Amino acid sequence: MQFAEKDKHISNLQREIDLLKSLLAAKEDEIDKTKAELEEKKQEIDIIKNSKSYKFL
Repeated sequence: MQFAEKDKHISNLQREIDLLKSLLAAKEDEIDKTKAELEEKKQEIDIIKNSKSYKFL
């Protein structure tokens, strides 16, 4: 009986680990998307800064 309980417990832990891995992957995707958006905004700001600096030439 103990082995069956331990196997059930291990299975539950494995399912929980798989769920946590999925959640982690989703968060990593969200972070990557945010980084890409921030990089895009930075590039826009750089373009604006560069265009302003050309006006002074």
